[in-house]
Amino acid sequence: MPHSMTPVRGFWLGLVLTVLGLAGGALFFNAVLAVGGQSLASSVVVRVVVTVAVSVMLPLGVTFVALSVVARALGRRSVVRAVDPVDPREDIPSMPPLVSSRTAVVTGLVLLVVGLVLQLFLAQWTQEIQGDETFLRDFVVYLGPPLDAFILPLGVLLIPCAWILRIIEEPRIPDL
Repeated sequence: MPHSMTPVRGFWLGLVLTVLGLAGGALFFNAVLAVGGQSLASSVVVRVVVTVAVSVMLPLGVTFVALSVVARALGRRSVVRAVDPVDPREDIPSMPPLVSSRTAVVTGLVLLVVGLVLQLFLAQWTQEIQGDETFLRDFVVYLGPPLDAFILPLGVLLIPCAWILRIIEEPRIPDL
């Protein structure tokens, strides 16, 4: 019996696609470069894998994560709801409480600003702290690029999702 895509499944699918997109884009290329050198790293197969990971899997994963919030809100507003007595409500313990449109806009704007700052200054910060043996260097070198790739698109997507959430939140007046 096929299962439908629930908001929780959409969230986890998005998270897995995002991690695979980040790993396929950065870690795979670096591993191939270390093992096979520049000639192997510049091969067509490696370029295709990196392009698919960065251009398809990563944005698709981030989109699923962002839209799982909207899908949860849409699911609550449905008039007819099918309930499977065998499958308990999996959305309740796994998802945070519903997010309002205002919270989604503010979160999206904060993530957008942080993502832009990372995109503008991450390379400069990485160069400035080369050789340091501190936690800050480890954070910038190892967590900076994945955060840079994830935060900006998520912030951008949350802003239009907030508009959809606002439409859902407004009471509807029947047309006469």
